[in-house]
Amino acid sequence: MYWINLAALERQMVNDRYTEKSAFHYFLAYFILSCLSLTIDLDVEGLYKLGVLPYVLLTIWGSYAIFNNYKKHDGKDFFPRYWGLSWVIGFRLMLIFIPLTFILGPLSLYTLSNHIIDEPFIPNWNWFEITFTFLYIGLFYLLLKRSFKRVAKNLPLKQGL
Repeated sequence: MYWINLAALERQMVNDRYTEKSAFHYFLAYFILSCLSLTIDLDVEGLYKLGVLPYVLLTIWGSYAIFNNYKKHDGKDFFPRYWGLSWVIGFRLMLIFIPLTFILGPLSLYTLSNHIIDEPFIPNWNWFEITFTFLYIGLFYLLLKRSFKRVAKNLPLKQGL
């Protein structure tokens, strides 16, 4: 994997030595950096910074699991299929998780402040956000892996949503 040597990468592509496995390393690096950039809050101190660790680990695990599982079966056109499948699965999950955020967010704050945590403590929204995002990402990779498996085995999802 090249970090700054663009000429070497272009030569590899021109000479047909740039494989899907090579592309996967760039793909994974991009998503790890994206995950880090979206989840690291510079104002957060102490152990809260460790909240990014599950996202990074889940991104690495999910991506490797999908790529390796897919290569065992059909193993062709990983990236075009990844972008299409992840778009539809991500959009579906967004349609489910956005309304849940508006329902469960205030409910969790009310429950924490009135029944679990003694006053004058004000519950921290970060724990809800971390847990909710972790569930979203986990469910996303689980559904994506299942979808890749169906495509690789030529068994598409039955007609419907």
